[in-house]
Amino acid sequence: MVTKQDLKGYIHLVAEIHMLDTELRDLHDSIGPRSPVYGSRKRRIGLGDLSIPVARIVDFENKLKRKRERLIAERCRMEDALEVLTPDERVVIRMRYFHGLSWIQIQNHRGQSEAHIHRIHGAALRKLNPRYSKKIFF
Repeated sequence: MVTKQDLKGYIHLVAEIHMLDTELRDLHDSIGPRSPVYGSRKRRIGLGDLSIPVARIVDFENKLKRKRERLIAERCRMEDALEVLTPDERVVIRMRYFHGLSWIQIQNHRGQSEAHIHRIHGAALRKLNPRYSKKIFF
């Protein structure tokens, strides 16, 4: 089951995954292979005990990786949920939520009326989340 709110968050989810990838890459670049600094007597200068900072970096890296894995699983869950939709419904949902297009942009791209686009959108939401299929009468 995928809600409209889930779909609205898709773009932010993908951006967060990209940000985590960048953070992980930067972290690896900053702690890449380094050679110790030696003085004239061949002893290390200024490095001290690095085990605590290295452990913190490793913990931080593992935390970022776990978060990234959760986000990727959520993204895959949303993408897999679209398999129940017709091709037209899938395209409208992707354009609206995955690519962030406005209703007018979707209408212009598809060459269909705004009302027709909204009908396709509504049908897709009802398939994705049965809660939307219940009609409310006033």
